[in-house]
Amino acid sequence: MEISAHREKMARLEDLRSRLAPTDNFELWMWTSMTAVTNGLNACLHHLKLTQPKPYYPHQIPGLYVTRGADGSWVSIFAEPGDVIHLGLPPFEGIIPRAVSDLSVELEVLEDLREPFVRGGQPITPAVIHRCSVAYEKSIAMIEKILSVG
Repeated sequence: MEISAHREKMARLEDLRSRLAPTDNFELWMWTSMTAVTNGLNACLHHLKLTQPKPYYPHQIPGLYVTRGADGSWVSIFAEPGDVIHLGLPPFEGIIPRAVSDLSVELEVLEDLREPFVRGGQPITPAVIHRCSVAYEKSIAMIEKILSVG
């Protein structure tokens, strides 16, 4: 995806996230947080020319992407890195700037909340909501700072 498409998606997810009550809709609220930050990470990687925008979307299997076929259906392809799911999946060449590695740490906080609280059914506490919110807010600030530079 192009940087502008990542930013548009981030804005739509932020709008949705802002309308959800985390205590009542934690799964969606947390998922929108994580997905918005993942899009921000990709925008940053493209902005820094560590990855290139491509017309395909990453899969959980490194190097496997999906794209629209000629008939409009989704087709699996193996391709060079474009968008990533998180830093290192798939791996790509280049020196990772500290700002991006710091952003990746915050994204991992969000990703680590997925298993126990979205998939695992653990109780959602104010501390869990706070942890997600802090990681999200820090991530968004980092993304905006990275994208504002040159």
